[in-house]
Amino acid sequence: MEEIKIIIAGPVGAGKTTAMRTVFGNNLLAGEAKYTAAEVDDVKGYTTVSMDYGTLNDMHSCSERPVKLHVYSIPGQERFKFMWEILSKNAHGLILLVAAGERNIFSVISNYLSVVWPYMHNEKAVLVALNKIPENFFENINIPEYLYYNG
Repeated sequence: MEEIKIIIAGPVGAGKTTAMRTVFGNNLLAGEAKYTAAEVDDVKGYTTVSMDYGTLNDMHSCSERPVKLHVYSIPGQERFKFMWEILSKNAHGLILLVAAGERNIFSVISNYLSVVWPYMHNEKAVLVALNKIPENFFENINIPEYLYYNG
């Protein structure tokens, strides 16, 4: 059986654990602790301090071979950057989940990519997913221009 490793990354509060809970439900291994930073206490009670982990068995690839999918959500806090490197090793895919209202959104994306990308498998795919999109988001951002200059 082929095994594929996917990483979900993004800043604190982007919705990584919520996405994992949606997919894995009670089968999720969650590594959360009570959040202590004063600036987000009112918004978020718990934060990931190690990783969230879930597996999907009996998946099938495009070639109809059986696949076991391992999905890891890495902590969003910069102080856990060492975990980003450890958990990203040989990952086949990265889902970068970012709240669209995040200040300096392109810097946030570049930061995660610069840390995670070098550790990933040679055959890799990246998906950037925006979450919590404010009403006027697309009026204030130029995604094609960013892609032109940054790939």
